[in-house]
Amino acid sequence: MVTYRTQYSDNAVALAAGWVMVEPGARGHDLVNSHGDYDGVAPAAIVDLKAATRYLKFNAGRVPGNTEQIVVTGLSAGGALAALQGASGDVAAYDPYLEAIGAAPASDSVWGVASYCPITDLDHADRPYEYCFGTLPVGGSTGDEVDQTLSAELIELFRQYQDGLNLSYRGFGALSADNYSEFLLKQFLLPAATRYLSSLTDAEVEAYLAANPGISYANGQAQPQSGAQLVPARRHHRHQHLPGDHGEPRGDHPGPGRHRELLHVLGRQPRLQLRRARVHPVVLRPRPPPASGRLAPQVLTHRRRGFHSPHPRSRGEARNGLEIKCYAAP
Repeated sequence: MVTYRTQYSDNAVALAAGWVMVEPGARGHDLVNSHGDYDGVAPAAIVDLKAATRYLKFNAGRVPGNTEQIVVTGLSAGGALAALQGASGDVAAYDPYLEAIGAAPASDSVWGVASYCPITDLDHADRPYEYCFGTLPVGGSTGDEVDQTLSAELIELFRQYQDGLNLSYRGFGALSADNYSEFLLKQFLLPAATRYLSSLTDAEVEAYLAANPGISYANGQAQPQSGAQLVPARRHHRHQHLPGDHGEPRGDHPGPGRHRELLHVLGRQPRLQLRRARVHPVVLRPRPPPASGRLAPQVLTHRRRGFHSPHPRSRGEARNGLEIKCYAAP
């Protein structure tokens, strides 16, 4: 199973279910080669992921697992790449790029895709983002708000875009930017909160409500507190970054050029370690499970040939190799 790396991964559950996890590295948008050229511009990321898939299939029988049942997963920008990989298996347009980096002569199609909130509609992505977060202070909890005149213009563009989609939902009616918050609240958030709170003890409910003053719970139903605006966040509440929130600013933010594809798993231990590395000629070094019965990685290292990409901004050397660690339950 292959996934785009996030700071949270449930590795143990996937391993227990029999999945093998593989995390290949990929060039990112900020990668600069020895000539000072940016080497990670499109289509570098998807080409690298396809090359990793080909490498696994080329080594079928020597790597753990069934290489004909590869599932790629990803979140946000990684979700977009996962979707792209699933939709473009064995597409000939990528062949010149794959040949240029010395990809193995094998299929790069995948068996399945699990794509979480993929960022794919980039032509319109700034509009809904502004609708949700445009009135928040810069930096999350401190600082000044962004230019509200420009923000209002983008939000209006989202309203027009949303209206133009002519969306509707059974039992609710037409959807628009004006009632989208009410729709999400009534159809999804409150029912989910009701299900969750109904599963708790009285003491747990009391503790939850104390920690979440924007919601109330009475007669078996969750409701927003009077005056509280639960969605969208842009209206009244400063954004609080949650553990899985990839909007959180951090140095290794998983954007389109920084992500690394990883085999998706559930659980936090053992951590997958998929990284770019300077490695030596193609070698497969299987390691038997230790006596302790703990997970033993099989390390696959692969060095690309001197790289001359058809892409005009990617010319030059790219000798960074790809190290893949496959984890399988012993």
